[in-house]
Amino acid sequence: MKSLVNKLLIIFLVISLFGCTQKELKPKGSQLKFMFATDLHLLANELFDTSDTSKEIYELRDGKLTPYGKEIVETLVNKTLEEKPDALILGGDLTFNGEKKSHEELVTLLEPLKAAGIQVLVIPGNHDIENPYAYGYNNNQKTYQKTIEPQDFQKIYADYGYKAAAYKDKASLSYLYKASKDVWLMLLDTQKYEYNSSFGLAGGSTIRKDTLTWMQQMFAKANKEGALIIPITHQSGLHNDYLADNNEYTIGNWRELASLMETNDSPVIFSGHIHAQMIIRYLENDKTIYDVSTEALAVPTHQYGIIDIIPHDKLTYQAYSLDVLQYAKDHNLTDQNLLDFTTYGKNHFSTMTYDLFLSKYQALDLPSGVAEQLAWLASQINPAYFAGDFAAIEQLKNTEAYGLALEYKDVEGLEYFTRVFTPRDLDQRSLEVTLK
Repeated sequence: MKSLVNKLLIIFLVISLFGCTQKELKPKGSQLKFMFATDLHLLANELFDTSDTSKEIYELRDGKLTPYGKEIVETLVNKTLEEKPDALILGGDLTFNGEKKSHEELVTLLEPLKAAGIQVLVIPGNHDIENPYAYGYNNNQKTYQKTIEPQDFQKIYADYGYKAAAYKDKASLSYLYKASKDVWLMLLDTQKYEYNSSFGLAGGSTIRKDTLTWMQQMFAKANKEGALIIPITHQSGLHNDYLADNNEYTIGNWRELASLMETNDSPVIFSGHIHAQMIIRYLENDKTIYDVSTEALAVPTHQYGIIDIIPHDKLTYQAYSLDVLQYAKDHNLTDQNLLDFTTYGKNHFSTMTYDLFLSKYQALDLPSGVAEQLAWLASQINPAYFAGDFAAIEQLKNTEAYGLALEYKDVEGLEYFTRVFTPRDLDQRSLEVTLK
């Protein structure tokens, strides 16, 4: 009897440690479809209201439509139910500033996908763990909110990646998910949350030394089993010449990641963090590696990506915008902003951009009226830039304001225009690569 009890105890412990949600793997050669979204920045509904204090969440001037985060996420969930992908991947910055209540609300919003048997896979972003800026904004008061520790993250999202993981990294919240016998997703935690303090969020990101060792082991396993590994990160996985500060937006030891990908014929990494829809490439030993950054879900135009993979043939990516307006109509919502959400979002983003750039440019030594025109130009560029719509940006070259941007391009503080008007030789919303 004692022997039977011990055996049952062992079985219970195995189930507890590794979960039982991993489905039987699809056979080699199976075509797979994934949805990818990032930077949800969800703030739990109970943590803000219509008081003046809540305006702070808009005054960040980064275009996030935080008061409609719940509706945006619900629209994503409905779209995922419609698409029926092999997995929905969420690439970090799941919450506004790491509030425990926001994490818990997100899990509640994701429950229909769990019920439908659609696997959700999450990784943390720099906002999600040990965030000293976790606040609620109610009744004209800003109150500190409980945030979470790394172990809390793994517990809260146990059903959204960690139970289904084939392998977990002991040094971080990274893990590997086998979507099929020959397509594996490597979800990487590159955050420095242990350095966060009351003085602010830790800058930059890195892949820990022990995590790199774990990654090498995973690639070795994949090579042995003939599997393709697709890395997923929050920060950009490749150096990006189009960004103002690569130290802030790109993984610090990105070259080591690129080297692993090149050596193991892993041609694409999917990321977020920069909030903009952007595809870049990097040449490593005559092999091309791509970083596909999807626009922040919280920012107009609320894009997500569809990734289709045919093993040993090709991988394709296409970005789409969520139809929040249709969601509002389907659910009989009456908020006028939701019922004209595209226009509302673009106008909000443009207004926030204008105010931000005007305050910056008025501090420069520019002739009368130039700061206003350049701020207007920036307000027209930013929504298109974040959406990856460079055709719209090209059309702005016909404006008087663009002429002023050229005239004053060498003024310190106006480098932004040179960067955003730099032509791109890649489509920013779609990609197709050949797989080995």
